[in-house]
Amino acid sequence: MNRFENRPGSRPLLPGVLLCCLLIAGCAGRLPPMTDLSATESGAVAAAFAEVQAQARRCGPCFDAEVEAQVSFSNLLGSKSGRLVGYLQAMAPASLKFVAVNPLGQPLFVFVTDGQRFRSLIVLEAREYEGPVQSALFRKYAPPGFEPAEAFAWLSGWPGASAGIVAVRRAVAEEGYWLELHRGSDSAQSYILFEPNSGEVRRHILQDGQGRLTMDVSYDGQAATGAGSAAGCRLPARITVAALPSNGNLILDLKDVLLPETPFGADVFAVESPAGFQKIVVE
Repeated sequence: MNRFENRPGSRPLLPGVLLCCLLIAGCAGRLPPMTDLSATESGAVAAAFAEVQAQARRCGPCFDAEVEAQVSFSNLLGSKSGRLVGYLQAMAPASLKFVAVNPLGQPLFVFVTDGQRFRSLIVLEAREYEGPVQSALFRKYAPPGFEPAEAFAWLSGWPGASAGIVAVRRAVAEEGYWLELHRGSDSAQSYILFEPNSGEVRRHILQDGQGRLTMDVSYDGQAATGAGSAAGCRLPARITVAALPSNGNLILDLKDVLLPETPFGADVFAVESPAGFQKIVVE
């Protein structure tokens, strides 16, 4: 049975906006103010962050949540806003399934990816899109520097184990410390706002090689705490993504969160092609 059957619904958004609920591009702005630290204080914060990374490795590899999404943006053509409900299932490192439903629990929009390929079903248009995440269509909506292989880390707020610290600075306008993280061979940089006393990651900013901020994600509240081997693993109750130049804002509220201790089966992310849908393969 659909866990969202007979759930109060909301006005559906345009299909293009639905996809933007998952991928918002075009963010710009400046990094928040921060100040340098002594080597001793910097080392203590880095050690606390390493503990949080170690805890993330012990956390369950997936989560299942009911989602309420609010999206708004404005441009030269006007302003649009809307709200939708559905569910989100995610599994490390990059498997993701998002389904928006109508008041009767019937799907309006389905998006699935494993970090390498994606499928998108737009029910109102009877169309299905499929292709690699490196395709022009997918990259049209993905912020520069964003790697789909990191999708689980962005949604959960749990820092990736491979992220290495370049510098630690004290936040000026917020409580906590800004950690600049090495992202491997690409020229993008990640900045994480970390509060060592609570062990929480409160914000994650992605900056591309030209110094533009392409993603700014904030994490608020606590939706769930895992049990068993996942004890102490917290998911944010609210995830906010800002796209500054387009005056865009996406808010995801997570409810009824489940934190399984074992990975999802492949069937969770399997989607059948509906009869009569036009299938469009993009490369």
